[in-house]
Formats: sequence, C-alpha cells, structure tokens
Amino acid sequence: EAIGFVKGKSTPCVFYHEPRNLRAVVYGDDFTVLGSSVELDWFRAQIVKRFEVEFKGRLGYRTEQSSVTLLNRALTWKDCGLEYEADQRHHLGRLYNQIY
Repeated sequence: EAIGFVKGKSTPCVFYHEPRNLRAVVYGDDFTVLGSSVELDWFRAQIVKRFEVEFKGRLGYRTEQSSVTLLNRALTWKDCGLEYEADQRHHLGRLYNQIY
C-alpha cells in the first residue's frame, strides 16, 4: 500500500495499482504480479527497496523464461496460453493411497 496499491474488497490478499495497471496477489511471502514489462520493472525496483527478495521469474510472451514454480505448482507459458500443473503432493490418487 505504501507504493500506491489498494487492497481488494473481497480479500486482503489481492491488490490493484490503478495508475500503473498492476494487479498483485500476496500469499504469505509470495507475490504474483500481473502487468506490462515496464510496470513489472517498476514494481521490482520498488519492492527491493523495502524487502530482501528472491525473484522466481517472469512469464509472458517473448520472455527468456518459459516456466516457473509458484507455491509448489508448475506454471508454463505456451503458445496456446498458460499451463498450470497442480502440486503432485495433493493429487487425489496419492491422497487415496495414503489414507487406505
């Protein structure tokens, strides 16, 4: 909020920065931000001023990185869109085998 983000009405984990058209979701110490490359660069410059951070990557059209892991889930940028792979530890088949 100190750099212009407004907290969402439905949940305190979602933020919007209207002047820069950035959307962010915060889960614990994990940030996921949606925006243009220029605005993401701005966000990165702002966040490192306040916190010690580790950047996992940037997905998108014509970026150097095509996949990243977020909250133990694999996200992959493909020509047809974004592919999301669930955390294998929570797969129902594995859960079923552990219980029975």
